[in-house]
Amino acid sequence: MNTRTRVKQIPIDASNDLAAPAGSIILLWDYWVPGRMVMRFKEFGNELSVPGNWGLLRWDFLVNGSVLPGFANLRKQMGFGANRQPCENREIPGGSYLEIRATQETGAACRVGISFMFELEDQE
Repeated sequence: MNTRTRVKQIPIDASNDLAAPAGSIILLWDYWVPGRMVMRFKEFGNELSVPGNWGLLRWDFLVNGSVLPGFANLRKQMGFGANRQPCENREIPGGSYLEIRATQETGAACRVGISFMFELEDQE
């Protein structure tokens, strides 16, 4: 019996323009976690192009439509693209659907971005 597991770290950078009207939502990144794998977040950074929008914009991580504890209603900067910060090691099981969204509650049109590192562990 092979009891080894394989872990692969994967860096992601995603950004997009966010429309100005309050309530605008943009899907920054989505991913189906492969079956028989576990996904873990290791590092995270977020950024936006209009400094005055901090606190007026929020980032949310949803797994199968529900908010991921510790990754909901993020309103402050946590690192940035070139300098991600360690984050909680939340595990997301294989077969799950992950969405990372930014919501413009008020404020000027801006560019929003995320950068993070996650790992996938094979659960053979």
